[in-house]
Formats: sequence, structure tokens, C-alpha cells
Amino acid sequence: MINITVKDFLTVIEQQKKLYAELKNVLLAENRMLVSGETGAMEDLIKREESLAISIMELESGKKSVMNRLAIEAGFKDNSGAGLKQILDVSGDTGGEITKAVEELITIVSEVEGLNRSNRHMITNFVDYAEFARVAGEKYGAQNGETYSQDGKTGKEPVPKARIDRTI
Repeated sequence: MINITVKDFLTVIEQQKKLYAELKNVLLAENRMLVSGETGAMEDLIKREESLAISIMELESGKKSVMNRLAIEAGFKDNSGAGLKQILDVSGDTGGEITKAVEELITIVSEVEGLNRSNRHMITNFVDYAEFARVAGEKYGAQNGETYSQDGKTGKEPVPKARIDRTI
């Protein structure tokens, strides 16, 4: 019976790998948009990311259920909190299938995490820059044209229009 549960576990892992691979592609597209500054389709990408995140969470819940079954079949008590390593130590990992699948999942999750971190950094920098440009524009635009000469006398000069580069 443990072989059936192992197959169920491997199936869930494979499904997770596919979802993370798809999420990686979405994050790569988002990254390209952020780098190029053409963020027109960003909303669609964000919706796709959210949909994939929900699917991944649902699969994670299913994986926990299969892990619990594996733990019980390996001789642990229900909800014992036994980790995969403990279960494999008791029941064995024939051919290293589970270990290989989990390592592949960890690799793609790490790649997704790196891309997400990079995208978050670019978005944060963009928002910070946009805020800086807004504040600078307000301050620059609020000047009343009063200037000072070398001898300390005040005068009025027209205030030039703001020349702040707002492109990324």
C-alpha cells in the first residue's frame, strides 16, 4: 500500500513542479516588462500569478494529506509531524525517486523565489523613484520665482518648467 501512496506523492510533486515552471515563465515575462518599462500587460500577468499561487497552495494542502498517509503507512501516528526524511529513513526511498523529485521541486522553487525577489526589487525602486519625482516636481513647481542677486537683493524671474526625467 505504501507504493500507491508514494506514487500519489510523486504525482503531487510533479504537478507542483509544472505549476512552479509556469509561474517561473510568468515571472520571467514580468521581469522583461519591468526591465523594458513596457508594463501594459502587467495586470494580466499579476492575475495569472495569483491564479497559480492559489493552485500551488491547493496542491500543497494535498501534498500534506499524502505526507500524512505516508507517515501512517511508515508506522508513525496520525498527525505525528514526521518529516519526509524520517519517513524515508523508515520506509526507504526505492531508487531515490522521492529524493530526486523533491530536489527538483526545491530547485525550481528557488529559481522562482529569486525571480520574484528581483521583480519586487525593481517594482520597489520604481515606486520609490516615482514618489521622489512627484515630491521633487511639487517642490520645484511651488517656487514663486523669487531669486537673489550677488549683492543679496531679491528679484522675480519666471520659473522654468520642471525638467525631471520620469522614464525608467
